Amino acid sequence: MGFSALIAAVGMVNNISLSVLQRTRELGLLRALGFTARQVREMILAESAQLTIAATLVGLVLGTFYGWAGAQSLLGSITGSPGLVLPSVPVGLLAILAGAVAVLTLVASVAPSRRATRVVPVAALAVQQHDIVGSGHSSRPANRRTSLKGLTVRPSGPFPRPVTCS
Repeated sequence: MGFSALIAAVGMVNNISLSVLQRTRELGLLRALGFTARQVREMILAESAQLTIAATLVGLVLGTFYGWAGAQSLLGSITGSPGLVLPSVPVGLLAILAGAVAVLTLVASVAPSRRATRVVPVAALAVQQHDIVGSGHSSRPANRRTSLKGLTVRPSGPFPRPVTCS
């Protein structure tokens, strides 16, 4: 059981870290709108808890069913035994597992939430090279300055004509 918990923790850290990485701009916008680091951390923890609760419930339902089906196939075919073996769920063990899953969720969400709180709002909201459509430039690393020379912006609104950067 310890090895499966380790695999689950690595999977959760990977999943939440990828989610944080993909939503860097969103997290930067939330920080710019006034979210504190604590609120962002709580949001990541809530996402981890939702993922854990869903996975635990699905695992319990499927595990109980498959365990019962296995027990039924082994014990139900013995001569002299009742034809149907009823499933039993050990409530004490489930309570211990629920506590362990809660601790695992807290531990696994530490690294992704730390990364999420380190997002600088201005850097997260900055326009990157690949966000500019029609710039004609090859992709460059994000830390270089981007030339907007020759880029035509066609605004929708009260502007009379397109603006070209020179």
